[in-house]
Amino acid sequence: MSTRPTGLSIRRATRRDVPTILRLIRGLAAYERLTRQVTATAAQIRRHGFGRRRYFETLICRRGERPIGFALYFFTFSTFLARPTLYL
Repeated sequence: MSTRPTGLSIRRATRRDVPTILRLIRGLAAYERLTRQVTATAAQIRRHGFGRRRYFETLICRRGERPIGFALYFFTFSTFLARPTLYL
C-alpha cells in the first residue's frame, strides 16, 4: 500500500515563482501571527534567490496546479562544529 499523496509535485523554483514564494512566506507569517515582521519584497527575493549570486534555493510543492507549500534553504558553515550545515 502506498502512502504517497496523489497529485503532489515538488520542483525547483524559478524566477517566475517569486510572487508565489512571497505569497507563501506571507501566508506562513499570518499562520504564525508574525505578519508585521515580514518586510521581504519580490525584488529582494528575485535578487537574492535568482540573481548572479544565489543566497538560497527554493522548492515549490503543488497539488495539481495549485502551490500549497515551499521549502527555502541555504547552506552555511558551523564554526563550533567545523562542518557545513543546511538551514531549512
